[in-house]
Amino acid sequence: MIADIHAIAWKEWKELLFQSGGLRSARFRLLCYLLVFGVLIPLRWGEGALTSGTGLILWAALPVMLIMNVIGDSFAGERERHTLETLLASRLPDEAILVGKMVGAVGYGWVMTLGSFLLAIITVNITAFQHGLVLPPVEHVGSIVGLTFLTGFVVSGGGVLASLRSSTVREAQQSLSIGLMIVMGSGFFALQLWPAFFKHLMDVWGLALRHEQFLVVVGALLAAGLVLSGVALARFQRNRLILS
Repeated sequence: MIADIHAIAWKEWKELLFQSGGLRSARFRLLCYLLVFGVLIPLRWGEGALTSGTGLILWAALPVMLIMNVIGDSFAGERERHTLETLLASRLPDEAILVGKMVGAVGYGWVMTLGSFLLAIITVNITAFQHGLVLPPVEHVGSIVGLTFLTGFVVSGGGVLASLRSSTVREAQQSLSIGLMIVMGSGFFALQLWPAFFKHLMDVWGLALRHEQFLVVVGALLAAGLVLSGVALARFQRNRLILS
């Protein structure tokens, strides 16, 4: 099973690297992400990009943006390229195909985010070298490593579910964007109703790894990812996908 998952994930990474104009175009997109989040934003925010609660929210949200750009291609893209039938006709287990697609997307978003964060540390220290070495707190680094993985896990689960139901990549991306807008809109509406509570929640999210409330955030993200992945697996029916 692990070998099958690795094979699907590796296939996703190769297609991601060489899509839309070849290797040069793929490298350009990756360099743009690294430049914006690893250099430009740290230059503007300074140490806050490494140590503030707002910075933590930025890093936790980055995998969402990265994965949303690629996860819609997971099954809808195969359908558009007329390669879905070949994939589904293979002897790979259903779980390996679905999990491999998710691993490919989450791995891409996670590695890019952590790479940008490492570059941000270098950028901040180059610009502030006269004031001594600037390093984020250990608990902050732990938060970023964990939260970036979990947010990526959630959006990949929702993404493969949308891609399974969509006939085109654009349709899958639109469905995922609408779902994200509904979640964000609901959060904004709730923020207007209970501003004091959500101010406290944001403080917990951004600064309180050592507090017990932080485990609620981690648990909620993990539960959401597992539910979305479970629903996607339940809807993964080869006969229906081949005939669709």
